[in-house]
Amino acid sequence: MILGNGIAGQTCAEDLRKADADASITIVAAERHPLYNRVALPRYLRGQVRREKVFMRTPEHSAAQNIDIHFETWATEVRRDPDRDRRPAETASMAGFHGRQRLPGLPDP
Repeated sequence: MILGNGIAGQTCAEDLRKADADASITIVAAERHPLYNRVALPRYLRGQVRREKVFMRTPEHSAAQNIDIHFETWATEVRRDPDRDRRPAETASMAGFHGRQRLPGLPDP
């Protein structure tokens, strides 16, 4: 699970996919849109650049890489399910956050 769909979250997901073709990869994204170039957004809104120059990924791109993205979704808690055969919740990545962030349910490092 990757929290955040900015460049850090998307890169994390794509790097994980390269390392493991069968890994289950889920991105939880508060944004309603796939990865876009935030720096180019003002020029796009003024009509100075095309959409293709701003939006860096499409939902189809992620689907083709078997990356599951939940748009307009907020993670408010991370809980472990000890009965499932998966990596522990400590492996959750919080991409794009400033400074160290703690989510309820994760043990102290």
